[in-house]
Amino acid sequence: MTITTIEDVTRRELIAGVTALLAAAACGRREAQGAAQAGTVTVEHDGGVTEVPVAPERIAALDGYVDLQTLLALGVDPVLAGVGARLAEGFLAGRLDGIGQVEDRGVENLELIAAARPDLILSAEYDVERYADLSAIAPTVLIDRYGLTVDEHLRLVGRLLGRSEEAERLIAQHETRVAEVAEVVAGSRLATMPVGVVSSTAYDGMFDAFGPSSYGGRTLVAVGVGGVIDPGGRSDGDDYAFGSDLSIERLDVLAPAELIIQHTFPAFGGTTPIEDQPLWANLPAVAAGAVIEVDSDVWYQDTALSRLARLDDIERIAGQVG
Repeated sequence: MTITTIEDVTRRELIAGVTALLAAAACGRREAQGAAQAGTVTVEHDGGVTEVPVAPERIAALDGYVDLQTLLALGVDPVLAGVGARLAEGFLAGRLDGIGQVEDRGVENLELIAAARPDLILSAEYDVERYADLSAIAPTVLIDRYGLTVDEHLRLVGRLLGRSEEAERLIAQHETRVAEVAEVVAGSRLATMPVGVVSSTAYDGMFDAFGPSSYGGRTLVAVGVGGVIDPGGRSDGDDYAFGSDLSIERLDVLAPAELIIQHTFPAFGGTTPIEDQPLWANLPAVAAGAVIEVDSDVWYQDTALSRLARLDDIERIAGQVG
């Protein structure tokens, strides 16, 4: 993704009326490319090339996990956020007051997005099929959630919003916290304790375990937790964002763990609590009561906010195990 600053460009014509927006999506996209507010940033991204107004004030963040949390970390409240109820009521509770909401990933109808009158829409690569419709409402930038590191995402959005200094401050803050938590871990049993990381739900005879290449695992390793159990599977490869789908009969992969960190996913259709599995009670850490729950939205995703929250969790865990 490349960015080039452009000065003295004529003001972008606003397209009014939801019906007209949707009917004239292709035309609207051409207008968005050809006319912009005075002072724009040209962004090449997963959807194409977009002229973005310098320091936009009304931003719709349709991806609640990355774009939304990057904005909040930078001190910017969007006018609209794509966020599910679990995230809004859990990890981000109290952070979304006064912010309009659509379904997670912004999948509700385009009228709601248009009604928010954004002058910039941020979304992820999965929105490429409706990029033309979104661009007819406002300049739209699609950011690959997994193609950029958290630091790269912060720097990109920081430049778009004229908040590069704040982005660098957040990056430095994270580095400082890693060092602080590493010092705490070094003085605790967590430094050498075998640790398993697992989801709280099972499904279709399967469960998810998270190794040292998962987001949570990478944070544990970064602060000096040397015994993160590798369950094998997907977390060994490039798809490090997630866990390994394992047959429930393989729960014994967690048998060496002296501590189990459990992602708290709510049970939903087709899933059951992992505690209901007969083999769960046989795990030494479970028998010893050494299971600590963490918020899945903090450990399953990697964002400017979640990675700091993970560090807070690890510092707390280090204090609990002594």
